[in-house]
Amino acid sequence: VYTPFMAKTPVTLTANTVLALIAKPTKAGKMPSVIQCIRFAKLCEARGLNPWEGDAYLVGYDTKDGPEFNLITAHQAFLKRAETHPDFNGMESGVIVADKDGKLIEQPGDFLANDQTLAGGWAKVHFKNRAIPTYRRLNLSTFNTGYSRWAKDPGGMIVKCAEADALRSSFPTSLGGMYLREEFDAMLDDAPRPPVPMPR
Repeated sequence: VYTPFMAKTPVTLTANTVLALIAKPTKAGKMPSVIQCIRFAKLCEARGLNPWEGDAYLVGYDTKDGPEFNLITAHQAFLKRAETHPDFNGMESGVIVADKDGKLIEQPGDFLANDQTLAGGWAKVHFKNRAIPTYRRLNLSTFNTGYSRWAKDPGGMIVKCAEADALRSSFPTSLGGMYLREEFDAMLDDAPRPPVPMPR
């Protein structure tokens, strides 16, 4: 039982409710153990995340050593933390595109013209009390899995990843250790890179 970030009333998480209502099975249909569900609940408590409002999910994936499960943070949770930080002074973000001549251009939002090729995403976080903003540029090929939303909306997805990276670097105390599903998808899709384990 704990009170999430910016909430007025406490929430209750038990292993049974996490297993029945929050956890997502692996592709092979495996579900988390009671210990993994309790670990998820304790991480939500430590980070002030409210899974009932969509702040966090418990997502599983199959490995050669058995199923593993990770806490995935929603994009809205990043934005809520940034919005209430006293030093936050707005964020700019967009896509990096190559024009017909191969020149790389940064433009706001995720709209692409017909003669442009998506190359990556960028985000810049501004501060009230710091002269230099946090600036991140991400390569599309590092994150694009080619599946699901990545196939339909690669521009929107890479912008989300760039925003999460920039916000996490800007506010490590409140956002450290939190990752989007889009970021985990890239980690799991690239076999040589082990997935980030959920802290024990």
